[in-house]
Amino acid sequence: MRRLAISGVAAMLLLVTAGHYALAQAVAQPTAGKVCSRRGQPRLTMNVPLQAPPANFPVPLPAGAKFIMGYEAKYATTRPTTVLRLRSNSEVKGLTRFYSAGFESQGWKATASSPSGKVSMSQVVASKPDLACLIQLTPASGGKEKGTDIMITLTHK
Repeated sequence: MRRLAISGVAAMLLLVTAGHYALAQAVAQPTAGKVCSRRGQPRLTMNVPLQAPPANFPVPLPAGAKFIMGYEAKYATTRPTTVLRLRSNSEVKGLTRFYSAGFESQGWKATASSPSGKVSMSQVVASKPDLACLIQLTPASGGKEKGTDIMITLTHK
């Protein structure tokens, strides 16, 4: 009886796994020419790498911050987004104050979280009628280096 129960469980797991695999394949590789009723045909997407912050970037940037990487995400079904990663010699607390004051002086509505946790991460969330921005501030390389890593995500509404 025990052997039968185990083989029944094994058969059920095999069916569930096969079903998940088939679903993953159907989603990952849509049939050519077939239109999904909810999303339509897949549309091309693009990430454009940046060599520096855009010239007209509406988010305040701290003086002396080093540009690490960035890209502009242009998706057919979502709003354009710009992502930047910077490194500053300033501390997390000072940058949190810098962004809060900088956003408010430029007409943004901003809220900031105080540095917390073992890594002392802080976030600043700001918005305007046509833009939303999330800034994450963490000690450089998890506190192993001097300074702060800045990750900026700017989304057009």
